[in-house]
Amino acid sequence: MDDHKIFGNCLAREITKKLLNPLYQRKVIALVGPDYIGKYFYLKNEIIKFIDPVDLYEADHNIDSIRIMHNFLLTAPANSSYKSVIFNDAHLLNDPSQDALLKICE
Repeated sequence: MDDHKIFGNCLAREITKKLLNPLYQRKVIALVGPDYIGKYFYLKNEIIKFIDPVDLYEADHNIDSIRIMHNFLLTAPANSSYKSVIFNDAHLLNDPSQDALLKICE
């Protein structure tokens, strides 16, 4: 299955691929758009091209997931030059999770 049939805009896909390149040293990338167009799976598939899956954490919306993410980020990357965290539907984080994430980012 071709990703352009799933994800649409070719220019946006190319820009995203460039931003994910480790040479760019981006700290945060946010994909916004309508629900259910494949932003999460597209980003995950692109990240896996640059890092080992063991260095990728897929965070959930609850406080326990944020705590696990924090511990995950405290360790060195296993097989890659950096680690990545993906939030699917970050706007659904509950209040305690948002507070914990903010403290980690500070």
